[in-house]
Amino acid sequence: ITAENSEDIASFQFAFTWDNSVMVYNGLGAINNINIKPTDIFQNSTNTIRVSWLPTSGVTVADGSVLFQLCFDLVGDCDDQTEAQFVNDGNDFQIEVGDSNGSSLPYEMFDGSVAIECSCTLDYTITNVSCFGELDGSIFISLNGCTAESFLWNTGATTKDLVGVGA
Repeated sequence: ITAENSEDIASFQFAFTWDNSVMVYNGLGAINNINIKPTDIFQNSTNTIRVSWLPTSGVTVADGSVLFQLCFDLVGDCDDQTEAQFVNDGNDFQIEVGDSNGSSLPYEMFDGSVAIECSCTLDYTITNVSCFGELDGSIFISLNGCTAESFLWNTGATTKDLVGVGA
């Protein structure tokens, strides 16, 4: 959670939701520049947390500063994804940001998404040239779990497999 154009932030509250089959809330991260406490965060269901922060005095941070981190563990399968959204979750728990005078401050919340990408593995088969000077060697590549791959061999070829390799 970062801040822009922030001065004298004295309170905020919001709810954050996600698909718990893809990720689960793990707690506060290492960066915590506003002294938010674990007790300021309440997980009211398996896929929603409420954050309510009321410090004893207003806080001003530089633009782009990380206020605090929320950490999650990825538990889904390859190619699973979830929306990660700031929400008004009803029950009078609305998104709000305030200053030390009790006035509302402008804010922008940007939703995102999390996708679990599969790991990419590479298998290859090399056929050596039959005799020095021949161009009958080859390299065949098999990619598993890779997307948007491209190739550039030291010969300048851009094909996945390389044939006509000489020695």
